[in-house]
Amino acid sequence: MLEQVLQVARRLAHPSDLNELLEEVVASGRDALKTDRASVLLLDREANEFYTQATSDGDTFRFPADKGIAGETLRCNILRIDDCYADPRFNREVDKQTGYRTNNMISVALVGGDDQAVGVMQLLNAEKGHFDDQDEALAETFAAFAAVAIQRAQAEEVRLAKAQLERDLDVARELQMALLPRETPQVPGYEIATFFQPADQTGGDMFDLFPIPGADGGESPGLTVLLADATGHGIGAAVSVTQVRSMLRTGDQLGADLETLCKHLNNQLADDLPSGKFVTAFFGRLHVADNDLHYLSMGQAPLLHYIAAEKKKIWLNASSVPMGLLPNPPLPRPEPISMAPGDAFVLLSDGFYEQTNPNGEEMGKERVGAIVEAHLRDGAAAIVENLCRELDAFSKTQGQEDDLTAVVLRRIPRD
Repeated sequence: MLEQVLQVARRLAHPSDLNELLEEVVASGRDALKTDRASVLLLDREANEFYTQATSDGDTFRFPADKGIAGETLRCNILRIDDCYADPRFNREVDKQTGYRTNNMISVALVGGDDQAVGVMQLLNAEKGHFDDQDEALAETFAAFAAVAIQRAQAEEVRLAKAQLERDLDVARELQMALLPRETPQVPGYEIATFFQPADQTGGDMFDLFPIPGADGGESPGLTVLLADATGHGIGAAVSVTQVRSMLRTGDQLGADLETLCKHLNNQLADDLPSGKFVTAFFGRLHVADNDLHYLSMGQAPLLHYIAAEKKKIWLNASSVPMGLLPNPPLPRPEPISMAPGDAFVLLSDGFYEQTNPNGEEMGKERVGAIVEAHLRDGAAAIVENLCRELDAFSKTQGQEDDLTAVVLRRIPRD
């Protein structure tokens, strides 16, 4: 028996992936106890189910972990059944489906080094016609080696999957960051400042700034502004806002007006997004000739227009519902925002407004408005800088809870 145990320990000590290891566990268990067959049922503790690794055709089998012989094994560690068909816990359906007859069995729990069960191993039909006490002892010893080896392989699988996910996220982040404006466009008479910081490696926010095409290739008459915010954050949300940005660019090059752009963008998202998912987005066009900011805001709010001459904060609501919720929503056109000298337009994603402090209070509109008012004369860049600094001081130990995106336009005051 000692030689058998040592042989099993040597076979299971070699590093291998989980599928290879399970094949080795089954083969070693069958050889060590001289049985006709062996199988391993892994435990999904979260779902409270047993499952088998995927077979060559991709199938995997699951069943409740609190029933049958396998479930009983978890409770008592090992079962020896001399006549399976006489045991009411035995599921005969498996034999019916496979044409195999299970006469006797040892079912032993696979318990790892942390005393956590990783599954159950079942050894079927002893070659000598029955199992004895020595077989039970050997099965328990073998199961201890096998459980630790399986835990090690599962941990390595998790590590490798995490490493691959990290690499994929790094690539996704690089792609997303590459889509942001590399340089802030220069608009005569205006200061523009931006900020983007995702909560994860990729974010559900996106902003874009690019000149409105001039007539016959002439000088640009203004600036197109986008801020989009998808539900959630991470890769899925990043894909959604990237889609919005790409479609906006295409529509803009084709000369579409804001209503047409928003209609087609919304309807495409309504077709593409899963139920309950949506994108809030601000689409604006700043015309330098008359200093008017024409816009449609699809669920993106609040919007802040600070009127410098009156020292007045105007909070604007969204003009329509978020994108992707329903086809062909009403698109009422709000009055354009008239940017007088010294005025600022502040466009922030909800990560700024909804960030909480340790007491559960949100940053909110009032704090944001006060910061804008305090630093208006210092310029657009100072407004963004101080918004970020004050947000960090406000949240303290809470950490960033959502993606943060800011676009601030300030008309340069007259001397």
